Amino acid sequence: MILNLRFFRKIHHLLLLALPLILSQNSFAQKAPSESSAISNYEIMREIGKSMVIDRSLVEGIDMDKVIQESADNSKKKSDITIDRATEVEEDSYDKENSDKINLTVGDKVRSSTIRQYEKLAYDSALNGQFEVAAELYKNAILAEPKNYDMQFSLAVIYQKLLQYRQAKYIYYNLLKNNYESKQEVISNLLAIITEESPKEALFLINDLAKQNPQSPEILAQAAIVNYKNKHYQEAVNFLKKAYQLDEGNIQYKYNLAIIYDEQASYRAALATYIEVLKLHEVLGDSQPIPYDKVRDRIEVIKKLLNRNS
Repeated sequence: MILNLRFFRKIHHLLLLALPLILSQNSFAQKAPSESSAISNYEIMREIGKSMVIDRSLVEGIDMDKVIQESADNSKKKSDITIDRATEVEEDSYDKENSDKINLTVGDKVRSSTIRQYEKLAYDSALNGQFEVAAELYKNAILAEPKNYDMQFSLAVIYQKLLQYRQAKYIYYNLLKNNYESKQEVISNLLAIITEESPKEALFLINDLAKQNPQSPEILAQAAIVNYKNKHYQEAVNFLKKAYQLDEGNIQYKYNLAIIYDEQASYRAALATYIEVLKLHEVLGDSQPIPYDKVRDRIEVIKKLLNRNS
């Protein structure tokens, strides 16, 4: 990897400031997740299931803009993974066994300012595509703040960008177990990794989870998303219909269903479902937000398409 001189000097300055941290025999870098026991996809899916049963807000949505664009040019594109900048320290540690052994020799004031510099530089590095550098900076910052879930999430996203899925899954899994506040993003990224590694296994696991929890609308709706991403559209529709029957007040299920109909050019079904979405929104208000204006505009477009073809 080629670094410009200014970038190198910034890193060198930080290394000098935190040399005791880098040289620690118990450094996070030396105890990287890749050296830990592998976590099976089955274990991960079980943890996802438990999280979703506990928290009813974790069902992923389908990007309407993506569907509209695809209907225009009939092309597929993947959504970008975003990196959240770490800002807070959480309660539980990333790796309790190793974090108990951390023994920093720098003062608290110096350490805190240095960590923030590491964090900022790691974030900037990731935005500039310097993912390997960002990963090393985040790992060493986490060494000093093993309870910072936000930095752990950012590191997991970087591992995912680098296709280092084992490390990413290890961190995501532990974030779920520790009840990380941004669980929706964690679940979405975990399912994306499992689907990328083995689409058939991902489908089998999520469908099996749905069979085990037939009265859980959250799990059924997530099964719909995985089937949708694997282009099993009819199965996705069936799961969403079942989810909505169990939770008729959930506008997101109806909204996702409308988008799938739309993408599959089932315009009459899409139109009827979009109209139902708007009616639900009028009743529920902003308690379950949807892109109201986009849905309204899409309804007009579909009406024109149907009139043109009639």
